[in-house]
Amino acid sequence: MINRWLPASEIAIFTASDKRVINRRAVNEHWPSRNEKANGGTRRVYQARALPEDILTAYAVSLKLALTELQSRLKPSSKHEKKIDIPRYNGRGAKTKAVKPLEGTADTALKIAAARRKLIEAFNASGLPVPQFITAYENGVAAPELREQLGRYGNIHTQSNFYEWLARYGRHGLAGLAPQYGLGAVPARHWTAGRKK
Repeated sequence: MINRWLPASEIAIFTASDKRVINRRAVNEHWPSRNEKANGGTRRVYQARALPEDILTAYAVSLKLALTELQSRLKPSSKHEKKIDIPRYNGRGAKTKAVKPLEGTADTALKIAAARRKLIEAFNASGLPVPQFITAYENGVAAPELREQLGRYGNIHTQSNFYEWLARYGRHGLAGLAPQYGLGAVPARHWTAGRKK
């Protein structure tokens, strides 16, 4: 069975290495990772498709697969996944305010909400931790077309800002991502037919 997320203990086995060495290398090389529940606690797991080639090669050998075959199987599905994983955050950004219902929400606000949802989908597909995704987004590496389209309505330069979006989306769906204040002067050209002209 191919696992898309691997703990250091498993990587250590098929690389004939030590778990501490793997964890240290993961930190130094910024391997995409996340926490998952295990044995009544949590453990750090690493995204298999983003691992260095030498680690992936050892993993392929352990599965009796060619490296190219393993890489092909680890590619994300092209099918749109409706469910979005929402990571939890206990900081103040997790607090959510009351949101306005979608009924009666201006078209422009709905289009902003839809673009913000696409940004959350891009985050979910990236497998990156929130801080790394924010950095990639702010530097124009992740979802640059959404950053251009959203403008100031795509401002996620702080973790608490983005975690608030995630919490509001988790609780209220699309309505939670619509701006809850006056839109001010939003250039109409950005939102004609839901996309930038």
